[in-house]
Amino acid sequence: MYLLPPNPQFYRREANRWETYLCRCFRTSYVSLCVLDVDVVSGLQVMRALLVLVLGLTVSMKSGQGARLRGASVRLDLDPSVMPQIGRAASTIANMSLSPWTYRESRVESRLPRQIFHAVCLTSGCLSLQGGAENAGLEAKPIYHQVLVLHKISKQRPGTRRRKWYSLRLGTEVISVGCTCVRPSVVPQPPRAALF
Repeated sequence: MYLLPPNPQFYRREANRWETYLCRCFRTSYVSLCVLDVDVVSGLQVMRALLVLVLGLTVSMKSGQGARLRGASVRLDLDPSVMPQIGRAASTIANMSLSPWTYRESRVESRLPRQIFHAVCLTSGCLSLQGGAENAGLEAKPIYHQVLVLHKISKQRPGTRRRKWYSLRLGTEVISVGCTCVRPSVVPQPPRAALF
């Protein structure tokens, strides 16, 4: 993460850079209009883009340029061609780990990204370094990470039957990204009272 300097031109320039990076936009006199057409987006990229765009709008409003934006909506077009590809590196790490895992797909049509993969540990214990047998002295536990997602909420525009409108609500989701070896948690029991 980097710190942004307190310069209004920088925020506008940075917002335009992110808009160019993530969006194919059509400008009007009020707002920048974009169309959503992506299945898989990174929550971190969505968060960065939204934060930088909001910073740009905030700076514009403070300087008196964005007074007409009240009540307007902005539609995003997140371009999947700029997304980094995870590829085989993730599966190689998962197979080489002492607590191997595989990925399970979670698909929700009203969520962006629609498809998110969760790591599932393949063993309850960790593999030993010598022979690959399970070591009962250690446990395999998932590593969790919180990501930003957008939830699509369907709206019917008054007076129209054919066209549906959607609004996006920013939310979070906790996903498992891998597995690691941990020592078992031991809860000590209080000493028993003497029965005699």
